[in-house]
Amino acid sequence: MENEDKKVEETTTEPVIQPTETKEAVKTEEPQLDYKALYAETNERLSKAEFKLKKLNIESKQPVEEVIEEEPQEDLDAIVSRKVSEQLSTLSEDVIEDELNACTNDPDERKLIKLNYDKAIVKSGLNRAAIRHDIQQAKLLANAPRYLKNAKELSETAKSKAGLSNAGGGSNQSPSTQAPDDLKRHFSARDWEFMKGRNWTDEQIRKAIPSKV
Repeated sequence: MENEDKKVEETTTEPVIQPTETKEAVKTEEPQLDYKALYAETNERLSKAEFKLKKLNIESKQPVEEVIEEEPQEDLDAIVSRKVSEQLSTLSEDVIEDELNACTNDPDERKLIKLNYDKAIVKSGLNRAAIRHDIQQAKLLANAPRYLKNAKELSETAKSKAGLSNAGGGSNQSPSTQAPDDLKRHFSARDWEFMKGRNWTDEQIRKAIPSKV
């Protein structure tokens, strides 16, 4: 009897439901550019261009006889100017680092931007505003592949929409989508009032248009 009661209890026991794990929604992000590969490609391209430019400059120079001259003494104004330039250069390097850190958190992207800033753009100055402007230009250049891809996708989308719009046009348009015809201009004011007074439809009025018009 006890065994039967135990069997009944076992069969009537509610099953234990294990809590199901909730998975967080996966956020889809725009794929990042491979800045390491872009850096290697850009560095190689700029290095080749720089080497070619130096080679052209060397070949363009005419050989001259070596003349031994005494090194001119640097005057006080020149020394002061050089020291100021060195100090400004040091300060500008700090500003460049600040602006690079402000425009991106990706170290690989920052490295590519710095490469473009150093070798690929014409600098507009050494003050903070000029450096910020130049860093932004270098960033645009670093991300050019992404912008070109987005522009191409937008262009293809626009062409697709234009094709659908043209496909829906033409003589198969419904009367509601066609430009309304100014029927009144075909008749005199008296004839128009006559037809409207008798509630003629547009189709009836259109049939009544004089053939000479």
